[in-house]
Amino acid sequence: MDESSSSQNRRARRSHVLMTASIDVAGEERDVKLRNLSPHGAMIEGEPLPGEGDKLLFIKQDIRVSGKVAWREGNRAGIAFDLLLPIDIVMRHVPQKRAKMQPKFARPGLSAQKLTPEEKRFAENYVWGDPLVRPFG
Repeated sequence: MDESSSSQNRRARRSHVLMTASIDVAGEERDVKLRNLSPHGAMIEGEPLPGEGDKLLFIKQDIRVSGKVAWREGNRAGIAFDLLLPIDIVMRHVPQKRAKMQPKFARPGLSAQKLTPEEKRFAENYVWGDPLVRPFG
């Protein structure tokens, strides 16, 4: 089975993750990467993986559920769980999305200070004075 098949063929929406997990195949525990998780199954990645149809025990923290390999392609495999996992257990292992930080495009506010009489006279002369005789200094 192609793991990239369209989502309408799925029984449940899968939560995409990248975490560590383990599988127990015939008493031998192996570390794998968990790629996605749903109440019905999971996609794992690792080497070596059991063959299609092999029974195993999927282990992720407090989840311990038996299942079988539904498909295998290269170093990835899909596991079909024997029992349906409650959605709250599945969601406990799915990281929450972080809100994207939106850039703030705002100019800083102007802060006005009182001008000294000399600065005020200079500004008025500069703006309203004779353009050919501008005081600089």
